[in-house]
Amino acid sequence: MKKLLVIALVAFAAALGSTALGAGNSASADDQDRDRDRERVRIACHQEIAPSAPDWEGLVMCTIDIDQPDPVPDVSGMLRIRYRDRNQNGLPDFADQKMCWDIDVGGEHKGNCPAQ
Repeated sequence: MKKLLVIALVAFAAALGSTALGAGNSASADDQDRDRDRERVRIACHQEIAPSAPDWEGLVMCTIDIDQPDPVPDVSGMLRIRYRDRNQNGLPDFADQKMCWDIDVGGEHKGNCPAQ
């Protein structure tokens, strides 16, 4: 699950890069600013589809909410990651194979999963 969370954070950070630049955020923020920024990010993940035989494919979904300082609007998104459960334990972990991902943020959709 940690690996999937890292993937979620990387994908979400890439999607929000332009928002941070537009808000005039500085890369040289002090420690207090960074702590405040961490408090503004909420990530909640759950396994939407538990893998089982015969295909052992699973789906993890994460909701991501970021409270932005005014006047920048808050940002919410949904990340979905499909994976193949290689060790067949029914849970996402480092031994598994990420098959595809997609993310919806602010009406934008990115990813490489085929349409369902």
